[in-house]
Amino acid sequence: MSVITLELRDLAYGGDAVGRYEGQVVFVPGGIPGETVEVEITERRKSFMRGRLLRVLSPAPERVEPPCPYAKSCGGCQWQHIRYEDQLAFKRAIVASELERTGNQQ
Repeated sequence: MSVITLELRDLAYGGDAVGRYEGQVVFVPGGIPGETVEVEITERRKSFMRGRLLRVLSPAPERVEPPCPYAKSCGGCQWQHIRYEDQLAFKRAIVASELERTGNQQ
């Protein structure tokens, strides 16, 4: 698959970082909004792509080394690379966005 450089802008429900490449949404586990990353595209769909984080070129200030030594290989705790207080802020924003989105449906 192809390797791209991507600027991450948001977090999706579930914790994947979100960027855009050539007009299409790209979901990247392990990324943080504000980062520039190198991503290998692993899945292409009509409306989105998924990628695997290869390298963080410009880290976000919220990035920390995960406390669990297995975090990078296990995948069970997808938020450990984000400072705890920032995790809470990101999660609040995701919940508020989902409530706003679903609350506006009639």
